[in-house]
Amino acid sequence: MTEMPHSGLVRDDRGDVLAYWPPDIEPAATDLTARAFALVATDRASSAPGLLALAQRDRAAVERDADLSAKGKAGKIAALARSRLANLAPLASSVQKLRAEYLAREQEALRLPEPSSNDLQIDLALARHVREVGEGAVRLRLLGSERTKLAVARLPPELSGLNPAEHDKVRHSLVPASVAQQLDDEARALMSAREAVQKALDHLVDFAPDDISHRELVELFGDGWKLRGHVSAEDRKARIAAMFEPAA
Repeated sequence: MTEMPHSGLVRDDRGDVLAYWPPDIEPAATDLTARAFALVATDRASSAPGLLALAQRDRAAVERDADLSAKGKAGKIAALARSRLANLAPLASSVQKLRAEYLAREQEALRLPEPSSNDLQIDLALARHVREVGEGAVRLRLLGSERTKLAVARLPPELSGLNPAEHDKVRHSLVPASVAQQLDDEARALMSAREAVQKALDHLVDFAPDDISHRELVELFGDGWKLRGHVSAEDRKARIAAMFEPAA
């Protein structure tokens, strides 16, 4: 593998991108970014690119073994792929845990103070005013007020006339800038870790695409990943049968 120090693209010997770390994110910026970086860092054999590099090295050794027949090599490579996929599965689980932590942090950052009965009346009046002025410069000026943004954010978007995307933008604008930046860094770090694990998964399946089944991959990685693998005739029949089962 070739890489740029602690940021940038990580490529294998063929030039394929195996991982990417945003250059502007310091790996140790937060606990979450540090754990995400550990899944991407190529100087660690336990990272996704590190596991893949070891697997590629071992595969090359099998392919060079003159004592093995073509069938023997295929069998050893398939076994190697299964072994490395089993090693990769805990990393995929770590990504899912990081994602759950991130979503919880994001929800906490977006939590709004509960309004008193008096606050609620003011919220309703402000939201109604925003809805009445409609789109345009006047509405933009109204939403420049922190109090108006809080009112709009605390109420359903229908009451202010905003569409869901606009309403979500108003909610996020209430998050302090430093917290918003931290959440953005963590989201990008998490995406990098996820993409590194997905790349390693895809490459390992490609070691023996006709031998590794989709069912095996589901058992190892569960939901939330792009899983390929060979689908057996039995699994195909089961899927078709499930489509016609009556709803419970």
